[in-house]
Amino acid sequence: MTSSFENIVSRSPANPILKPMVRHPWESYAAFNWCPIRRGKTTSVVYRAMGARQRFGRSTFHSSTIGCAEILNGVVSGRRQLIVPKFPWEQYGCEDPRVTKLDGKYYIFYTALANYPPRAKDIRVAVAVTNDFHEISERHRVTPFNAKAMTLFPERIRGKMVVLFTLHSDRLPSSLALAECTNEEDLWSEVFWRRWYAHRSSYLLNPRRASDDHIEVGTPPLKIREGWLCFYAHIEKYGRQRYSPNRKFGIEAILLDHRNPQRIIARTTRSLISVVAPYERKGNVRDVVFPSGALRRGKTVELFYGAGDRTGCLATISLPKLLRALDI
Repeated sequence: MTSSFENIVSRSPANPILKPMVRHPWESYAAFNWCPIRRGKTTSVVYRAMGARQRFGRSTFHSSTIGCAEILNGVVSGRRQLIVPKFPWEQYGCEDPRVTKLDGKYYIFYTALANYPPRAKDIRVAVAVTNDFHEISERHRVTPFNAKAMTLFPERIRGKMVVLFTLHSDRLPSSLALAECTNEEDLWSEVFWRRWYAHRSSYLLNPRRASDDHIEVGTPPLKIREGWLCFYAHIEKYGRQRYSPNRKFGIEAILLDHRNPQRIIARTTRSLISVVAPYERKGNVRDVVFPSGALRRGKTVELFYGAGDRTGCLATISLPKLLRALDI
């Protein structure tokens, strides 16, 4: 592992690219944590949108929904709401989508909040399925336990659908976890997940460096020749408080085996991206960078990330230089 990531990562000079839009009440407060996917000549993005404070029951808060748009040459257009709370298990917000195409369908996994302020048991993974990014054909709660940041691998592995997610995201210590299933319906089967949970220790990955660090899945996996490349959030000194003053957000990379993605081939040992830019230092939550999506364009990876829990930003990463830094 080389000691420096200089000349590997470059922030877009257009950052922040995705910003709140005042004339859209549903995204007037924040638009961030965006995830792209190619659809022929079009690149669509889904993202977390937050509107003005509103009262719901006894609580007043900025509710989250899932927005969608298209992006061309760094310009975002066609912004619209795609997923809004519909069921009791998501009535307090739909957050942080990740989209993957598999078997001709687009699966959008997101975090569903059943209460506010949310407790760990109120925070679960949900999924919506679409064919056109205008209509949702079906949606389901996925996990019957606390989890976040689920993403689907873009092809079956040994005939199985495989998901990567953050287990116990709100009950430290969190872990990266894998699950595989044969049928689509298993993704939202409580019986499937209860059985998985009983043997959960067999499916964990742990790139954490210290006991008080927090890790969370960031981007859907990119298939490259060397393995599955994923970017994830590594938060140092996270502690037991949600907003510990000593915490330090960073974006790191991990490379997983093609045939057995539970096997870590290589990983970074410090942040590729740390909080540096003004739009990362200031925002609705200070000092936050969070990976949420990635595209490969030849020898470059475009990393989509959220900054300050307010805007969506873009960084380009030299893939050959990153792989050399990973000592591949």
